[in-house]
Amino acid sequence: MEITEKLARYVDSIAFQDLKPKVIDEVKRRIINSFGCALGSWKYETIKKIYGITPKSYGYNTIGHNSTIIKPFAMPQTDALSASFINGAAIRYLDYNDTYLSLEPAHPSDNIAALLAFAEEKKSTTQDFITAIALSYEIQCRLCDAASLRITGWDHITYLPISIACGASKLAKFNIEQTKNAIALAITMGVYVRQTRIGELSEWKGLAAANAAYNGLRAVKLTEAGISGPKEIFEGKCGFLNQLLKNDFEENFHRFLKEKPAPIKILETYIKNWPVEYHIQALVETILNLRKDFPEIINIDSIISVEIETYEAAVSIVGGDESKWNPKTRETADHSIPYCVARAIIDGKIDLDSFTEEKIRDPNVKKLINKIFIKDDANFTALYGKSFPVAIKVIKKIPDMDIGIRTINSGATYYPRGHPQNPLTDEELEHKFIELTSGFNGAPRYENFFCNIRNMEQLSDIKDIWLHLRNYGHGNK
Repeated sequence: MEITEKLARYVDSIAFQDLKPKVIDEVKRRIINSFGCALGSWKYETIKKIYGITPKSYGYNTIGHNSTIIKPFAMPQTDALSASFINGAAIRYLDYNDTYLSLEPAHPSDNIAALLAFAEEKKSTTQDFITAIALSYEIQCRLCDAASLRITGWDHITYLPISIACGASKLAKFNIEQTKNAIALAITMGVYVRQTRIGELSEWKGLAAANAAYNGLRAVKLTEAGISGPKEIFEGKCGFLNQLLKNDFEENFHRFLKEKPAPIKILETYIKNWPVEYHIQALVETILNLRKDFPEIINIDSIISVEIETYEAAVSIVGGDESKWNPKTRETADHSIPYCVARAIIDGKIDLDSFTEEKIRDPNVKKLINKIFIKDDANFTALYGKSFPVAIKVIKKIPDMDIGIRTINSGATYYPRGHPQNPLTDEELEHKFIELTSGFNGAPRYENFFCNIRNMEQLSDIKDIWLHLRNYGHGNK
């Protein structure tokens, strides 16, 4: 039996009743986190640019406009594919949504926008929507466990259309043959190069996953229309395995498909506590704790060096190329170890305002970056994936002493806040949402929104998920 058929049979086998209560709870937490990220991104011109080319209506009778754009104030309607793209871009743009790191990295909440748009179009139940999210998380994370795309130059979002096709096929109530076809079309329609994440990063970095998810959903809609896709899309001579992967994908993924576990991988994903690339989360946390315990490090002129030890992936991905040592864009700065460490030492915080043009050009941050040194530690690298260890040593001059120095050691941080071993509480997650959406809505509406999400499987209409966010300040379109 080919991989596509096994995967389609797995999709067919999963039902809401299979989901553990903890999995359902984490789906709800990811929706809150994703909605907060989406709303917060509307403060940036990139999202406004793509909104400008999005078809939309403010009534509820426009033919084909059944899906909601997650936008502050009025939430207009559009078609499912357009909603998938703009909401997906909004969720991902700040790089503040959740993460999974294995042989290949992923942001599994990239699945949510496409599934939400399609669930609205199909008038799916909230239970079906929850199931589709848990299923898509499971498949994307299992693909990341099976093989690295990065080592052969392909981008991690190449796995995303597959998981979208699976989750949306569930919402469409496809049979096994239809699901196989949707998977085949999704793979054929999108293979993505990793150049998106190399060197100085552009606006496209925040939009690339939304485009991949769009193509995954488009594959499902083409399947609905009766369009057929290629056979043997995984195993064929020029298929996914032979063209993209050079490792043990089949063995690893076949094991998962043979065992057919109920979806649980969402429990292993990480919610970000700071708006920076995940490999920098523990570094920011460590620096802020050091600054709190040793406030004298804020005097950057007295710093001789800041020495960072971490794992190889962090060094190569967010500290290894020249652009990370002289970032010029927000997209590069929040993916730069030296910039984020310097900014955290100077400001005592990292938030969205840490990446303004003025902050990036700050001469003090450039001066401090020149004193930062990064190296990978073999012991830390061996722990990568199980934990994300970092250690920092700050060497300072002692004031009024010509040759006196002081060394401040952080000790190792293994699990940054938001990791499953050090999770954000519900209150912290809701605070993050409120911070992201400050200036858009009122606190009473937040609480009603949180309540609806916490009890969403009991809602009769999926649009009631954001009942208390819609129409607030309706005149401000």
